[in-house]
Amino acid sequence: NKVEDTRALGERITQFVQHCFPDEEALKAQKFTEGRVVIDNEEDENFTVISIDSEEKDSPGLLLSIASTIAALGITIDSASVCTECQHFTGGRYFRFHVCKIGGKKLDYVDASGALFTLNLIIESNRNDPIHLNRLH
Repeated sequence: NKVEDTRALGERITQFVQHCFPDEEALKAQKFTEGRVVIDNEEDENFTVISIDSEEKDSPGLLLSIASTIAALGITIDSASVCTECQHFTGGRYFRFHVCKIGGKKLDYVDASGALFTLNLIIESNRNDPIHLNRLH
């Protein structure tokens, strides 16, 4: 198998290394951004807020894939909203999730970086079917 997009591969390797070997500033961060995903511990007093702008990557089943991924990461979704006409996004749908770790704590660096990496993979895959659909056959 040949790698077609070497730039994207290089970016993913860099992200992986940064996740495994964070510096002190990263460990203390309260807001994390990568691609179309923002994870913010300062926006809400009790919950971490995950915001996702699907832009042109929106497709049927994307909300299910995102929510299933968040749950699979061991993150509890307290509430969620979907907006199609929000002022601060560029198209598609804008998803907002108020979340916490099991036990009620906000996401820390490890949780947030894992969620950023995984959610961006889900969004960038731009599949037309929910991720779990191929397991139903």
